[in-house]
Amino acid sequence: MRGTLELWADNTKMALVGLKMVMRRPAYVAIAVGGFLLFSYAFAMFKDGTTTWNLLWSNIGFGDKMVLAIEVVGRIFRNFLDAWGLILNLLAILQGLSLSLLIFGWRTKVQTRVTAAGLEAGGVGTAVSFLALGCPACGTSLLAPLLTAVAGSGAMVIAESLGWILTVVAAGLLLHAIRRLGYGAFMEITARRHRNAKI
Repeated sequence: MRGTLELWADNTKMALVGLKMVMRRPAYVAIAVGGFLLFSYAFAMFKDGTTTWNLLWSNIGFGDKMVLAIEVVGRIFRNFLDAWGLILNLLAILQGLSLSLLIFGWRTKVQTRVTAAGLEAGGVGTAVSFLALGCPACGTSLLAPLLTAVAGSGAMVIAESLGWILTVVAAGLLLHAIRRLGYGAFMEITARRHRNAKI
């Protein structure tokens, strides 16, 4: 048991070093920032349910739609001042990092198994993140309509609990993806340095 924990800790350290190595490259920092902005925009849009999304697809004027779309940008910054919004922004940061590491893995042909595992965990983490959207504290999870059909009036209580659970699951899956992909990046970069040193 102790040996397994030590191995896990060592692999995690190597994954963090791999993440640091990748983030030293400006192109991958740009991908991580772009991923953060994309996901934080989506999370801010759906934070309080689907009202903004529905209005964007309604018959209101184009100018009003543009105002709504720009207003979502302001919500991203306001999310840093709100506990639930901060959690969503942290999820968006994890999404950006996992996306950057995944693209690094594809471009450098990091072991297919590692990249596939990272893609799987990151993809599931993304899906779970969107399921958890809304505000669990106020019961506006995107799952609320489905839960209402199944559980009736008790749906809001279930949505509140389930929203927080899904958020924790999403964060765990994204951290797992970053760990797997960071470890693969570390192995690839150090192997290349070793090969170049021999030449």
